[in-house]
Amino acid sequence: MSNKGSIPDRIETEQYTELLHTAQENLYNQYPDTESTREFHSKRFRYWLSWCDDQDAVYPCKPTTDDVKRYTRWLNGDGASNRKIEHRLRAIRITYEILREEGVVDNNPASDYYADEFFDGKSSNVRTGASNKAGPRADFETISPAEFEKMLENVDAPRFRNQLILKLAWQLMLRVEQITTIRLSDIEDNKNMIYLADNKKDEEDDEDYWYEGFYKGDVQYMLDRWRDKERGNLAPTMSEQSDYLIVSHQSEQMKPESITGIVRDAAKNAGVQEEMYVDGKGDTRYKVTSHTLRRSAASYVANKTDYPIQMLSNDLNHRSVDTTVERYVDDDPEERRSRRQSIDEL
Repeated sequence: MSNKGSIPDRIETEQYTELLHTAQENLYNQYPDTESTREFHSKRFRYWLSWCDDQDAVYPCKPTTDDVKRYTRWLNGDGASNRKIEHRLRAIRITYEILREEGVVDNNPASDYYADEFFDGKSSNVRTGASNKAGPRADFETISPAEFEKMLENVDAPRFRNQLILKLAWQLMLRVEQITTIRLSDIEDNKNMIYLADNKKDEEDDEDYWYEGFYKGDVQYMLDRWRDKERGNLAPTMSEQSDYLIVSHQSEQMKPESITGIVRDAAKNAGVQEEMYVDGKGDTRYKVTSHTLRRSAASYVANKTDYPIQMLSNDLNHRSVDTTVERYVDDDPEERRSRRQSIDEL
């Protein structure tokens, strides 16, 4: 077999092929308007069935949790990233749950298995699976552009670097992992563009893993100043050794949790932070997190500007514009009425 968790794109056992077709039909019924979601789960469920087809004594029509554990161990041992393992496991869990509800199988072998042994309890989103349908009515918090400006004014030291981090997260609507992986060579100044890696996707499996993110002139100015002066002044040794854009005193590449702390503290200093609840591990959850910047910018652009939704979808690197609409576009009758009145051509 090839490396990095790849498997032959074939299923030789007829019974397994029939199970895949049944799964695809039920995924269509579950997600009739979201082709990208159907393809995500169907593709990864097919990988699972292909692996089963290549094993002895693994029967996906009567699956067990031990079978799924064997699969994830195989993925891990074959060089698959944690993100890929999360994606494969989530697809198995959600697809089997749909099949179980339809009476096709008797149980969901991944209902209570999250492969925590590979993630040290830090799995990013695998637990949100079937119940997390992010959309305009999903319960996530946002901040206004004015509140974001307050955060910029109230970042902790080193101020210039941290302001640049916030501006990148806001203008390009980035996740923290994306910011930490930007290399100097990824930036094309003449286009105001950065080649970005989408950490939610698989580099091997997804053609849109790399995409182009565009920024405005103020970010270009900050990038120039950071590379020409501030970066070397802040961390001379690390700046010489590292080809990553964002460095710290101690590291050639900033850790995502460090950026999370920068965003959280800036919100607190600006007076826009709130403690929302304490989770099951005893950790406090806050209103403004690093991901809040991406969600807030996208929500504002989607609902308060005339920027085409297809372009916004490209900026977010969503597989389908349907995903962007479902997550970020509000169905506001009053706003619709007002905009309708302004169309002179009708």
